[in-house]
Amino acid sequence: MRAFPKIIYFLMLVAGLLQWVRFYPLLRKRMASHFGYDGTPRTAGQPRRIFSRHAAGGGLNVLASLFLVPRLIAARPDARINLPHKDYGWHPRAARKLFFHRAQMRWFGCAILFRSPFSATFLAIRANFPRTAISTTTP
Repeated sequence: MRAFPKIIYFLMLVAGLLQWVRFYPLLRKRMASHFGYDGTPRTAGQPRRIFSRHAAGGGLNVLASLFLVPRLIAARPDARINLPHKDYGWHPRAARKLFFHRAQMRWFGCAILFRSPFSATFLAIRANFPRTAISTTTP
C-alpha cells in the first residue's frame, strides 16, 4: 500500500508519454502555448519541441518536488532541519508523521501531475491540432 501512489504516478507518466508519442507527429511545427479565457491563442507560439520539453519538465518538476524532497528531509540529521518549534513537534515519534506526510505528498503529486502536465498539456495539444486532423463528423 505504501508504493501505491508511486505506481499510480508512474503509470500516469507512461500514459502521458504514450499520449505524447501519439499526438506529436500530428501537431503543427509552431504551437500556441498561452490562451485567453475564451480559448483563443494569446501568443505567436513556440516550436513543438520546446513545448514538449516544457511539458516533460512539468512532470519531472512534480516528481522531484513531491517525491524526492520528503526523502531528502527524512535523511537529514535533526540538527540540519530548520523548523520553528522543532523541539515540540520533532521527536523520535516524528517518524510516523513523516510517513503520513510523505504519503500525502505522493497523492498530492498524482493530483498535480493529472491537473497541470496532463490536463493543461492535452488541452493545448487539442487546440493546436490542424483542423483537418480533428474529426468533424457527428453521429
